[in-house]
Amino acid sequence: MRLKIVFSRDGTELFSAAEDGTVRLWNTKIGELIVTLKGHSGAVTCCAISIDGKRALSGGDDDTVRFWDLEKNEQLAEFKGHGTPIYAVAFAPGAKEAVSVASNHTIYRWNLDERKEVSHFTCGGIRASPNGRPNVLNMLVAHISTDTGQALIPSYWGTVHLIDTKSQSELGTFGAWGLRGIALSKDETLMACLSEHELTVWDVATRTQKAKLLGGNGGLRTVAFTGDGQRLVVGASNQPTRVWDIESKAIIGELSEKSPAWTAVAVSADGNWAASGEDKGKIFLWPLSWIDE
Repeated sequence: MRLKIVFSRDGTELFSAAEDGTVRLWNTKIGELIVTLKGHSGAVTCCAISIDGKRALSGGDDDTVRFWDLEKNEQLAEFKGHGTPIYAVAFAPGAKEAVSVASNHTIYRWNLDERKEVSHFTCGGIRASPNGRPNVLNMLVAHISTDTGQALIPSYWGTVHLIDTKSQSELGTFGAWGLRGIALSKDETLMACLSEHELTVWDVATRTQKAKLLGGNGGLRTVAFTGDGQRLVVGASNQPTRVWDIESKAIIGELSEKSPAWTAVAVSADGNWAASGEDKGKIFLWPLSWIDE
């Protein structure tokens, strides 16, 4: 089971998406499931939760974006248009609109109040895979900023493109290859790119590489920044979930024992907690204060 997990802004809830077509809301204080939401007809590949924690978005292999009310536990809208699997969703600044990116590199903006499309365009400079659809590893690594509405979109051929979804313009590119994950720091000044054997950290403003961290035994699968932007939480196949220090380029702690496959990690906005999800669908919470003890 492939997971995607995100914290609510206050860290009290966790929103997860999985291959069984469901999205789930969890209470992080007591570790209990609040609700399971059903609607997608295929795997759910991405999800997002609003700043106030009352609404959520999900995208899936069924080529749709779903809009959810987390207070009434019901679907508010289903958006169609991409025609291929969705691999990133986010609330645009102000939360009046949603932004979604699909595997064919189309970007849509949706009006959430009127439940209709605002605009869409195709990132023409981004090359897809030879068959027009990225492989599974590349399909799930796009990122959209809730604060700026800008999107980071990977190319099958080895670049990450920074796109302004409102002006429909490309702001720059980053060199990367074999992508398995992308993460942005909390202040969105740094980007981490994850491949099978290494992590690279980039300055978003200058689009220059700041650090390269080698992954040892390989199998790296998922990455997230800690709140201060100085460390990375990394999940890998048959390895513990680890914390890397960017400046020293060293592993400084382990949050878990080995797992066959950590497929998702997330860090709460206050930087106090990390979550990791594995292929079997289990999600674990870890206090990051352990690292400094």
